[in-house]
Amino acid sequence: MLEKTKKRRSVMKYPYLYCDIDGTLADQSIISEENVAALKKYRQAGGKLGLATGRVELITESYAKQLDVDLPCILYNGAAVYDFSIHTFLHTETVDTADVLAMMELGMKVYPQVSVEICPGGATVLANPHGVEDAFITREQQPFVYGKAEDCERIIKLMFYGEPQQLKQVEAAIRPAFGEKYRILFSQPVYLEVLPKAAGKESALAWISQNLNIPMEQICAMGDFDNDVGMIQLAGLGAAPADAPERVKKQAEFISDAHDCHAAVKLVEYLLSQI
Repeated sequence: MLEKTKKRRSVMKYPYLYCDIDGTLADQSIISEENVAALKKYRQAGGKLGLATGRVELITESYAKQLDVDLPCILYNGAAVYDFSIHTFLHTETVDTADVLAMMELGMKVYPQVSVEICPGGATVLANPHGVEDAFITREQQPFVYGKAEDCERIIKLMFYGEPQQLKQVEAAIRPAFGEKYRILFSQPVYLEVLPKAAGKESALAWISQNLNIPMEQICAMGDFDNDVGMIQLAGLGAAPADAPERVKKQAEFISDAHDCHAAVKLVEYLLSQI
């Protein structure tokens, strides 16, 4: 049986698949049974699956188990590569603590109620005690603690959560001073993220390709938002859901169904047709 799997994998054009979660595989944080079944079919045909998400390891683990992923996953929007099979970071980038404190001050000056979320690895640290409630943290019961940036041993990424128009003011406040040093982007309209300059889903995908000896041309990557564009462009086959913004879909070679219409199903059908 093992030998048969190896043979089938050898003729699959795209035997490695990386998928974003929110807005791609998941609708309202739930991955449909149809998507789960399609990805299982892909793996049974010899493909290997990994996730590429802005989420941290503690809240990605349930998805990794549900989908039985067998590739290291891209987390923190590319600031980390994590292997769930051994519960270990394989690669991380970090943000300077002094810069985080300066960005927090600038952000809270223009939007005092912004939720400031620091990701050190493990539970998210909420650094603004007066920040608005993060609906995703509440709905998904994500682990968090209240704390200070200076007490974190490392900071993998910084996030601001809140009302989209006010987050744009936060972006305008921090970008002039820190835009050259860090990647500042929206991963969703309600999340403004600050990542290490070297971080990104595409750079994490490149790290995986180089260090795990996975040919980039054999990787398919699907995502739905601006933070996915680099990964979509870099992969051998870039894909996007039908309801992704036009600017994202223009970068993709394959357009699947909408994320709430089981986007993985149509993509897997196409990938298996390439065998």
